[in-house]
Amino acid sequence: MARFATGLAVLIAVGLVSVGSAQGAIYKGGIKGDPDASLKMTVKKIEGDRFVTRIEFKKIPLRCDEGRTEASGDATTGKPDSFGLQIKANEFSGPWEYGKVSGEATGGKLKGTITLKTDAGPPHGECKSGKLKYVVRD
Repeated sequence: MARFATGLAVLIAVGLVSVGSAQGAIYKGGIKGDPDASLKMTVKKIEGDRFVTRIEFKKIPLRCDEGRTEASGDATTGKPDSFGLQIKANEFSGPWEYGKVSGEATGGKLKGTITLKTDAGPPHGECKSGKLKYVVRD
């Protein structure tokens, strides 16, 4: 029940926002050391530059004020009114709606670290993932 409630709260809190008209490349993968957790990242080419525009996540483990849970949802990246996180010299770093993400883009994959922080509400309170390593491939 707690997993469902946290996932539902995250899904309700996030608006579905799309940047640009092209679908973009979808990179899929997971979190190092957690076979149940998964990530999808969308990369779009906008005005000649590449941007990480969206992150979808499932079963990301969280440590909370009152125990552990996991979260699922999706969110845009970058600052408001931006295209997302620009990939420069094959690297990107910056905010997303639930924390920070950084990584490098090489050979058809993105790899780096991601953090997630959310208020899961009762009974869990504030929840954090800590710094998690990920690898996603196109």
